[in-house]
Amino acid sequence: WNGSHHENRALAFRKSLTILDGDDPSADPQTVADAIARAATDPSTPFRTLVGADAELIDATKTSMSFEDFETTMRTALDWHD
Repeated sequence: WNGSHHENRALAFRKSLTILDGDDPSADPQTVADAIARAATDPSTPFRTLVGADAELIDATKTSMSFEDFETTMRTALDWHD
């Protein structure tokens, strides 16, 4: 794996994901842990629960366009191109 095409892609993708990191408080692991605990203990919690403004924005973007347009948008936002 060392120095392979797959490793280089994984490293580039990891770097791209840092673009999503920022001042969003949902990036706090405790916020995510609390959401998981609620989902595990509250039967009224929806099967799919979004945590944080970033997740809500991505979901809204995804549902507002075709898959192809969404993929292009996300690749552009993340500066992730093959």
